[in-house]
Parts: sequence; structure tokens; C-alpha cells
Amino acid sequence: MLQSLFGMEGPVWKFFNRTADLILLGILWFVTSIPLVTLGASTTAAYYVVLSMVRKEEGYLFRGYVKSFRLNFKQATAAWLLLLAAFTFLGIDIFYYASRAGQAAKIILGISACLGIGLLLLTLYLFPVISRFSNTTTRQFSTAFLLAGRHITRTIPLGVLAAGYVALCWRAPVLLFIGFGVYAYAAAFLLNSVFVRYEKST
Repeated sequence: MLQSLFGMEGPVWKFFNRTADLILLGILWFVTSIPLVTLGASTTAAYYVVLSMVRKEEGYLFRGYVKSFRLNFKQATAAWLLLLAAFTFLGIDIFYYASRAGQAAKIILGISACLGIGLLLLTLYLFPVISRFSNTTTRQFSTAFLLAGRHITRTIPLGVLAAGYVALCWRAPVLLFIGFGVYAYAAAFLLNSVFVRYEKST
């Protein structure tokens, strides 16, 4: 019994092996994200790896990561820069109108806040979508937006999971260095349950 529990094929060994892989993935994601402009490509590569893990399609972690990073670099980087520009614009807009008085300012502030929430929800799907589907950048954005709205029962837990990870990183910054792989792996189970519906229909 102990052999089956603690052996090379046992659940204890598999748990620690998987945890080590996810920590390594988190470190790899952090290091390749340091230039910031590469954040989109590194996030896409990380999701490619964890979605492969969830689907039991995994091979060598590093090789799979580098493959996705190179293959999706241009599109993921373009998507990230577009997101960054949109978030920057909305952030400035919200900051400006939050300090203004009057009904018009409140209305614009409310619209901007709603757009910001929508953009955040879209972001939860965008890089995973790029990691699994080949399409134009515009279609990747529209697909991510539609999935976020259509599968709200998955989108809400994804949002809670992302908010929880950010909160933990705020309290323990080391998790930003080693924890992204664990977060992405948890998110991959929710994302995969959405993706397989569309892959089966194509």
C-alpha cells in the first residue's frame, strides 16, 4: 500500500512532481515577462503548457513553452500592447472623471468602469484563446469577448480566481515569481471545459 501511495506512479509523487513543474513554469513565465513587452507572449506560452497538462497532452515543459512563445509571439505581443493601451486610456479616463463633479462626469465614469470590467473579463480569455486557436488578432479579441459573455458560469470563477491570485501576490510578492503556473493551471480546468465545446464542433 505504501509503495502504491509513495511510489513513482503514486499520487504523492505525482502531486509533488506536478507542483515542481508548475513552480518552474511560474519562474519561466516571470523571467520571460521581465521586458514587459513580452508579457503577452509569455502568458500565452504558459497557458499553452497548462492546457496541455489538463488535456494529458503534455511533453517537455520547456520545449512546449518555447514553441508557443515563438509561434505566437507577434500576435500575443500585438494583443498585449492593444490591451495595455486600452487599459491606460480607461485608467486616465476614470481618474479624470472621478475627480469631477456633475451628472455628466458620473455617467462617463460609470461607462468607463463598465468598459474596464468588460476588458478585464475579455483578458481572462484572450491569451488562452491565442494559445489554442489560430485566427486573426481581431477575431481572437472577438472570440475572447464572446466566450467571456456566453460562459458567465466559467467567467465569474475565473475572475474570482484571478482576483485571489492578485491579492495573494500583494500580500506575498514571492508568489508573483513562483505562483503564476499554479494559478494558470487552476484556471486551465475552467478554460478547457469551455474550449472543448468549440473544438468538438469544428
